[in-house]
Amino acid sequence: PSYVINPRSHSPNTLRQFAVAGLSPEEDVPSKIYRHFPHQPLPDNYTTARDRRGRSRRDRMKSATSGSEADVDTDVDDGRWSRAEQQLVKSYSHRMKHLNTMTAIMHRCLYDGDIERAKRAFGMLVRTKEVDIRLNNMWAVGSEILMRDGEEKRHQSKGKDVLHDDHDEQATEGASSKPPPRWGSAENVETVKRYLEILIQQHPHDPHRPRLTSAVDFWPALFSIEIYSIDAEFKRALHRLDEQLDSTQDAESDTPLSYAGSDDFEMQSLRRDERRKSTKWASKDEIRQDTREAAQQIATRMDQIMENAPYDRHLEILRLRGMVSLFIGDLHLPTRIVEKQGIEDKLQGLEYELDKARDFFRRILERKGRLEPWLMKFL
Repeated sequence: PSYVINPRSHSPNTLRQFAVAGLSPEEDVPSKIYRHFPHQPLPDNYTTARDRRGRSRRDRMKSATSGSEADVDTDVDDGRWSRAEQQLVKSYSHRMKHLNTMTAIMHRCLYDGDIERAKRAFGMLVRTKEVDIRLNNMWAVGSEILMRDGEEKRHQSKGKDVLHDDHDEQATEGASSKPPPRWGSAENVETVKRYLEILIQQHPHDPHRPRLTSAVDFWPALFSIEIYSIDAEFKRALHRLDEQLDSTQDAESDTPLSYAGSDDFEMQSLRRDERRKSTKWASKDEIRQDTREAAQQIATRMDQIMENAPYDRHLEILRLRGMVSLFIGDLHLPTRIVEKQGIEDKLQGLEYELDKARDFFRRILERKGRLEPWLMKFL
């Protein structure tokens, strides 16, 4: 009987061995049933009493959580469930249904652009002990929500501006081109960066479990978002500069030139055009320099990360590092490329970054990775 302590009167040494082997005190010594044990392993169909009890309990839990409440009542009627087990299964089943509903709401709100509601649903999910943020790319969903935070307000403000322009004929006639589109907001990059850095600290890479989502997955996502944001802001800054220069050019065109002869008029017009070009090139070079410095900071951080394994052979990080080198190399070229003054130093910086990019791309191929066809021309 189960209420009898050590019913077979095993010795203390045997009971300790039973505990290690996962056997219960009411079972017989396996060597009495199988002659060659422990010199010969037990058959595959051999099960202990503890295994049978655990399997029966797991089967009941699985049938209850996967089925309806009627299934739980049927099990109780069969006498296989105690009152405590019934309450536990019901509460667990109801909780899982709520979590599944909350997950569906989060994805639907994210799809519809209701970022504020998706953010609240995500916050409620990650606070529960049943949800592991590393599973099912939940961490990536969180980064998207944080990156798109405030999207509704920006769309509403744009809608008001468009409505105002429709009622203003002058604004409609002088409307400028739209800025280059971008995903998310530049103001949210720091928030996403802190979010991913926290995940990196909480879930470091474990070499014994390489398939588990860890910092190896978070670092490429962090660098990708930073690189994308720098490139998007660079394009938008150039667009704003072009709009500003166009408005200035229109104002200068309204100012009449002093007329003292055809030659003087042409010289004044040429000097004004040269002055406009010089101002435009100098402003664009300043934007390129600021962008290059920001990209160089990311490249330095990536080099520090790649000093340690397994990041030094991670294919995606190698690819990103090569892309950053190509980006920095392009930014080394001045806007006024036709000028020979100082162009040698710029070309040296370009060649240096191209050599670094080639090195990273070769390391990808050495590790049986793949490169896009347009990247193969740099090798």
